[in-house]
Amino acid sequence: MKLLTHAIMLTALTCVLIGSGCDDASSPNAAPMTDEEADMELSLFGAPPEIIELGSIDINGTILIVTMTGTVAPDEGLSLELTHTDGPKPTIMNAWVGTESGEGSNKDTGHSHGDELPIIWHAYAECPTAMTDDMQLWIELTYEDGTDGTGELTIQES
Repeated sequence: MKLLTHAIMLTALTCVLIGSGCDDASSPNAAPMTDEEADMELSLFGAPPEIIELGSIDINGTILIVTMTGTVAPDEGLSLELTHTDGPKPTIMNAWVGTESGEGSNKDTGHSHGDELPIIWHAYAECPTAMTDDMQLWIELTYEDGTDGTGELTIQES
């Protein structure tokens, strides 16, 4: 009985201490964040990257909606998200910035999440050191039966 009494008292004391330790920042009466505090928070965590919509592409009946974050400039990297909305699922997806041949470009093999539409693919495309006006974002899909297809989307140097 003594043990049960101590357990109940300890639980009650813990609840009181936890409740008194709450700060009032979440209360409706708390002062709103100042512009200076908001700027400080952005400087600590950084602003979220701008998502750039590149459009949709049809490669062998596979429809992808492509977005990117990053800066199109020599030696910069682009994070790509490709949303597969229709058509057959490829087994391999490669992406690169450059010319169709891929010469002088780093090709990245993407990865997918899920097996049912919409399927999200992620890839990283690095811009070449020597950028030219005719460079595009290239996407190459390979399917289970060995067929493949390639398509390009226009990107503008920042």
